[in-house]
Amino acid sequence: MKINLFTPQPIIITLTLILLVTVHSPLFAKCTPENSVKPENAIRFSVHDSSEFETLYESPKTISFQVFEKTVKGESRLFAKGDYHAVYPIKMKYIQRIMENIDGQENFQKSIAESKVICSDTNTQSAYYKQKLKTQFGFLFFKAQYHNIINLYVPKNQDKDTYGMWFTLEKSLDNKMMQSRGSWFLKEVEVNGKACTYIRYFLYNGFEEETFGLRGALKNFSEGEVKKTLDNIYSASNKLKKNGNRF
Repeated sequence: MKINLFTPQPIIITLTLILLVTVHSPLFAKCTPENSVKPENAIRFSVHDSSEFETLYESPKTISFQVFEKTVKGESRLFAKGDYHAVYPIKMKYIQRIMENIDGQENFQKSIAESKVICSDTNTQSAYYKQKLKTQFGFLFFKAQYHNIINLYVPKNQDKDTYGMWFTLEKSLDNKMMQSRGSWFLKEVEVNGKACTYIRYFLYNGFEEETFGLRGALKNFSEGEVKKTLDNIYSASNKLKKNGNRF
């Protein structure tokens, strides 16, 4: 079975998203991640302090965004880091269902060229999935593709009114990425007496090579594409609700 994880248009996103393999996934060969990163370096499982739900209502906002250079092993590398959030007038269970969908994510995200769960281990504190993911991105004269192995974790025993998952890069198959980590977080909230969902997305990417046009594409298009992705998640969730919670 082809497994598609919910990934916004790459670039600041390349890997990500990884959004979304589900705890209800079918059985796969058992495995463990080759590389790991401490959760606190990847997770943003909270409502940001600056959040004003009325202002975020159907209006994604940037918490922080930065494109910068960093010296790694004596050489300069390009990095991009972004944190985003929004509030949508829909119950969390519908967005969570979209995030947990194990098939058909290409209907929402054209940036996914190939997605497959290689193996998993759900008998741990956080369900673990190893994901082979190829994403593609293009704007005007700039085009890029990234082919990676991703580690995805879905914590168990989450609070009833929250849902989250986090991810890290295990290996870049085309040697274009050196780091990637991030998280998705949902929380049920109320705005003017209406049941809503707060959604937060965090991503940190480090590029092994800086191809021509990459820096400009990151600076000029990444924020907008992430916000479109959040809107797309809401749109898909709304359609799911109208269809009686059926895809």
